[in-house]
Amino acid sequence: MTPTGAPVCFSDLTTIPSFFEWFHARRDLTTEEGKIDYLLDRVSRSNLIFIRNEVEFSSYASAEFLRWKLNRLRQRHKVKIETVEDFISEVVSGSRLSGEPYAVVVPGGGRHNMQNVLENELDMLNQCLKEAEAKEEAAQVAAKEAAEEEFKEPKQAEQPAAASS
Repeated sequence: MTPTGAPVCFSDLTTIPSFFEWFHARRDLTTEEGKIDYLLDRVSRSNLIFIRNEVEFSSYASAEFLRWKLNRLRQRHKVKIETVEDFISEVVSGSRLSGEPYAVVVPGGGRHNMQNVLENELDMLNQCLKEAEAKEEAAQVAAKEAAEEEFKEPKQAEQPAAASS
């Protein structure tokens, strides 16, 4: 958490929805692989310093390393990494050699455990996905109502009751 109580993410929380929309327009975020790719892209584009085994790395180099480690764990070590949560706990948690957790240095916020920051990023992604789904549902309902209104049969004017004789 930041001093103001907000979750620590790679960028200001207000910028995440626009990044989400940009990424979501290019990639399916309903799949686990899509979510993993989203997080890796967040790492790559963050322009922050990442620390692995007490050595500093660029955001791009860190994202490439995490992608390499993910593939290596899956292929060589046969680790089942099927969900984005598996990715965070198995790949991002830290070094398998030293046991040290990976870290990220955020401006004005110091050094943070990378696993915790990616969990915050995932929470924000899930929030954006829920909001996008709600917007899509509202748009579908509005479109359905508009279509129903357009094709509604016009009501016939009521005839006055005939006078009885």
